[in-house]
Amino acid sequence: MKITIGGQAGVGKGTISRLLAKQYGVALFSVGDVFRMMAQERKMPINEFHDLVEKDSSMNLKLEEKTKQIGKEHAKLVFEGRLAWYAIPESIKVLLVCSDEVRFKRVASRENSTFEKAKEHTEAREALTASWYKKLYDIDSCVDPKHFDIVVDTTALFPHEILEIITKYVEDKKKSDKISFM
Repeated sequence: MKITIGGQAGVGKGTISRLLAKQYGVALFSVGDVFRMMAQERKMPINEFHDLVEKDSSMNLKLEEKTKQIGKEHAKLVFEGRLAWYAIPESIKVLLVCSDEVRFKRVASRENSTFEKAKEHTEAREALTASWYKKLYDIDSCVDPKHFDIVVDTTALFPHEILEIITKYVEDKKKSDKISFM
């Protein structure tokens, strides 16, 4: 069984992915891992590779191919990333959502920034990636609930509560589909 976790910045993808992978004892991957792998393969510092990706949207196709490869190589995993659901379509697809105010506060805290700077940077980055996804994949929104099996609003929930909701869904799915992480 494979679980993909999607959502915008600040919704809790990383935290929940780590908790799920630990709970099920499976490999954990993120688009950030793939990003760092690709930078290392090119022997580029991460910030230079980031600039390259921002200038060349086709690099997203390479990120997607690496994600697909990881999805094929691992029968059991948790993969966190905005397009993980697209690259690993056989996964249980989880979308995390959150109010903009809360997620921008989380991003500001994580990046040791102000709310205004976090909001501005996050919105600009999300607009850029949305344009890439439309151009490259004809996807209007990578966080459209229609792409996911379950949607969890993390705005007012603690990580353990989010984990409980997702785990219940996964366990119910395992029973109905007779699949297992074991």
